[in-house]
Amino acid sequence: MPKSTRKEHNLHRLQFIKHENIFKQQTFTQKRLQQVEKQLDIHKQQVPEYISVDLNRLSTVIPAFVRKGQLKLSADFERKKLLLKYDIDDYYLIYTFYSLNPTTDQIMSTKII
Repeated sequence: MPKSTRKEHNLHRLQFIKHENIFKQQTFTQKRLQQVEKQLDIHKQQVPEYISVDLNRLSTVIPAFVRKGQLKLSADFERKKLLLKYDIDDYYLIYTFYSLNPTTDQIMSTKII
């Protein structure tokens, strides 16, 4: 579909996610996680031993913070997923319409004023 047609129907803002980009993001996240784990190990070695940490309490507090943060992310993800479905449907309908090779009069009659 030509760029002008995509822009005319506001489809130019769509950025379809490619499998390669997802793989790159996963690789980046794994590397970053490894870096953070190394930094945590270094920090643990530098902390004096007389500072005691209640690991049981810490192991319950951290997941609670993570869950609380994920509520907003989960809602945002669901909203974006729904918008993407509508965008894909719009793209498919417009693509199908133009693949029928409509005349200029037919195109003008479908425009919403």
